[in-house]
Amino acid sequence: MDVENVPDGSWFCSNDCETAVFNKKSIKERKKKTVAESLNDNKRNYTILVMWKGLNQQVRRDAIRENDGERMLLHWRFDMLQFFEKHHTKYFIVVHILLSAVSGAVSPRLQMSLIWNRTVNPHGGHGRNIEMDLQMEFYNTEYKESVKDAGGHLTSATIARHSQMVGVGKILRSVYDKHVSDLSGRSVHKSARVDRQKDIKEFVSLLDHEDLFTLHPGRSYTSFPDVNLHLYPRLTPKAFNSRLVKHRQHLSKRREIIKQMQNN
Repeated sequence: MDVENVPDGSWFCSNDCETAVFNKKSIKERKKKTVAESLNDNKRNYTILVMWKGLNQQVRRDAIRENDGERMLLHWRFDMLQFFEKHHTKYFIVVHILLSAVSGAVSPRLQMSLIWNRTVNPHGGHGRNIEMDLQMEFYNTEYKESVKDAGGHLTSATIARHSQMVGVGKILRSVYDKHVSDLSGRSVHKSARVDRQKDIKEFVSLLDHEDLFTLHPGRSYTSFPDVNLHLYPRLTPKAFNSRLVKHRQHLSKRREIIKQMQNN
């Protein structure tokens, strides 16, 4: 069949034909992407992101240690962007409810409690606060260790007794070991800070020759070939605001329903 004899109309395209056309398009797009990527230094980008994450984590930890409620709320506001970007709907809703509460959705007393009553200081001292959920994990571990002494014979009275000892039993055992049993310092477990200076120095020595903070286009790590310095590249203000309005309307309807139920 010659070109002049080709009839008019739509023609059937086999899977091989469609695949060939798709591959040609993807090759062109891949070439464009490769040229753009060749101008990036993904090793440097990755290093900047890791350093930013580390510094950000230190700032958050300091806010918890100091029980800085207002600063912790700022971190929650910042996390909302990440939850929206990564489609973590459950966490997004929880943070929205928290921020709505401290902004006037609950009583002033409860607002103050949500802002400033978020950590505990079990050992006293400045800058030694920890998260409440972490303290609960310590209590759970201590309870499980205490219950082992019952030897599997658990009754309601046994469980109640060991539950009341949580938080106190550990201190009593420590005092008994030191002053009654006359145990030496080696026998009593003492917590100490972990010294990571050696590991940090070794880590720096391994990366020192990489010249990570100087721009060298075309570099990349094998495991991270494409690194984007934008924290939220797919986030759009319009979509984010639309989601906030949607959840705000949902909270308003829920509040009205609760009021009606209380009145009835």
